[in-house]
Amino acid sequence: MIAGTSFSVPVVLNTEADIWGIDILIDYDSTVLNATGATLSGGFLDGKSYLIVPNTAVAGKVNIRIYPSASAIKGKGDAVFVNFTITGSLQNAPLISLSKFDVNEAAGDGGLRMSGSACQNVKIKTACDPNADDKIGLEDAVYYLQCIAGLRQNCTCEATLEKVIQLLRVLSGL
Repeated sequence: MIAGTSFSVPVVLNTEADIWGIDILIDYDSTVLNATGATLSGGFLDGKSYLIVPNTAVAGKVNIRIYPSASAIKGKGDAVFVNFTITGSLQNAPLISLSKFDVNEAAGDGGLRMSGSACQNVKIKTACDPNADDKIGLEDAVYYLQCIAGLRQNCTCEATLEKVIQLLRVLSGL
């Protein structure tokens, strides 16, 4: 990923529970990342009369509170998506860390979802820019696929289907 790229990191709840409140605190390196907000859209609370109060006012921290406007529902899965924009160089692979994840005022079973697993820390790595246009886009996925199929010679990045899938996830916000 390069400067200017936006991406989302889902926070996942692994154990089904009645959701009366979720409190989340995320720390990140504000010299290379900017938290731009959080949303319930696409998660199990989407459209379920829950309120979300994301606070990104303090650089390097995202504080999120989620609570029902009516009765609680039972659920598990992706609860919230935290949005970031890359603002600097990712050479040192900055961390995004889940410092607090409380569900109903007790420690929640879950974390930051990356590659199907719930993690407490996620490293953001620089992606190879296969067509050297300083942008991440669908054309990069096509480039990788052409390299895998042998339709391109002298590919600048090691092309794998895993990289194609990862790139498509980043582009789609998943």
